Amino acid sequence: MAQLQFSDTTNKDGIVQRIQNACGLISATTNSYPLKVITKDVNSALDEYIAIGEENSNKIKVDDTNHSSEPALPISLVSGTQRYTFNTDSNSNQITKVDRVDCLRADGSSKRLNFKNKEEITEGIASYKATAGEPEEYYIEGEEIVLFPKPNYNSASGLKLHVTRAGSYFVSTDTTKVAGINNRFHDYLWIRPSYFWCLTRDTRRAANLKVELVKMEADIAKYFKRLNADSTRIGATQRMRPMSQNNK
Repeated sequence: MAQLQFSDTTNKDGIVQRIQNACGLISATTNSYPLKVITKDVNSALDEYIAIGEENSNKIKVDDTNHSSEPALPISLVSGTQRYTFNTDSNSNQITKVDRVDCLRADGSSKRLNFKNKEEITEGIASYKATAGEPEEYYIEGEEIVLFPKPNYNSASGLKLHVTRAGSYFVSTDTTKVAGINNRFHDYLWIRPSYFWCLTRDTRRAANLKVELVKMEADIAKYFKRLNADSTRIGATQRMRPMSQNNK
């Protein structure tokens, strides 16, 4: 399957143009489905693709290959501080899930922290492992990671959160940028927005698009289930890079 760039006004065959064609808007004014709204909806489809991947694979990490850094966030440990806030990675991509937390000991060696279900703490939270020391456990509360016990030492980048994050979003001025997902599923990025736009405007088109949408989402799920079944990929990151790629 050939990759699709975001917008191709010359050949009328980018994601934007396919949406306009599927919605019957190829010759309509851009006000009917503004480019900025199309862009937002394409990014929503990218988010949904990643979510489907995450739901169908627990042995691999799904990540957009357009990201230039690993899916991780370093946080400095501060002596006596128990709570640390996170919401984006180092490049301001939204963090959607924390998969693992590593911590540096006072001597600089690294270890993995154990996840603690907050509901399993039977005593008062303030009393649980209250003496500062080397962190052993954590739980997530909103956009905060809570350590037990709190550290009694400082450590630059002493915490490393391994995360799932949002895709590398398009902006409305993009042209030749392609999505950092398997080329086979680039069509999903125009099918899903087209379906939801037509749903309240053109029921005939919406019905046809729904058939394609349901099939593609099933294919995406099967694809990630097959990858997940390969035990040699345990702990690996699924980064299917397109054959060639330009950013703008």
